[in-house]
Amino acid sequence: MTREGVVTGTPAYLSPEQASGENIDHRSDIYGLGLVLYELLTGHLPFEADSPIDTMLRRLQEPPAPPSLLNPCITPQAEAIILRALARNPAARHPTMEALVNDVSQVAVIPEQAAAVASTTTRLGTLSPAAGPRLVVMGTGATLRLPQQGEALIGRGGPHAQPQPDVDLGPHGGGQAGVSRRHARLLYCPEGWLLEDLHSTNGTYLNSVRLQSGQPSRVRNGDIIRYGQLTLVFYEE
Repeated sequence: MTREGVVTGTPAYLSPEQASGENIDHRSDIYGLGLVLYELLTGHLPFEADSPIDTMLRRLQEPPAPPSLLNPCITPQAEAIILRALARNPAARHPTMEALVNDVSQVAVIPEQAAAVASTTTRLGTLSPAAGPRLVVMGTGATLRLPQQGEALIGRGGPHAQPQPDVDLGPHGGGQAGVSRRHARLLYCPEGWLLEDLHSTNGTYLNSVRLQSGQPSRVRNGDIIRYGQLTLVFYEE
């Protein structure tokens, strides 16, 4: 399987040197672990695109977005470690896996006051203790309640936003994540909840599938919804 001229591995987790066909060493594994740490703390990979090829091209051409943009609870020290592991140049990464693990073991990944909250969403199958329909922000565990019936406008509030959203994602990193003022809405009907994109700039995704604006889709308990780059979990009971 591992012979010259053959690329082996999952495209989403390849290092830049693997993606470009260069010689690799243990520092590719350091990069891979950096990707996993980033994903664990934000719910996203730093480079996401519509195809594996586009994902690899972004990795070769763009720096990763700071993970704190997606999860403001990540400490600066932890962010610096992750971004070092994700350096495009292997020489700029940790020299050994032991050095990376040692650095991680000596810093707080998230502040202590946020740890209890964040732990509620470390597993997608873990329900928030709150009852009723709600959205839970991945990474922080913030719970945003929805009305029992009717509809809820999802977006980013502000002094000039009219109407103000029923669910304001601004305080949860919505601005940095590309959430529009009027991004989407959740509609309650006898069959259950429907999700509709409102011609948002950066799209609404249901379980990784981008929704067509004006075409509501059924959402169910535990579904993953992404507004721009902000990921939430939908619970209806």
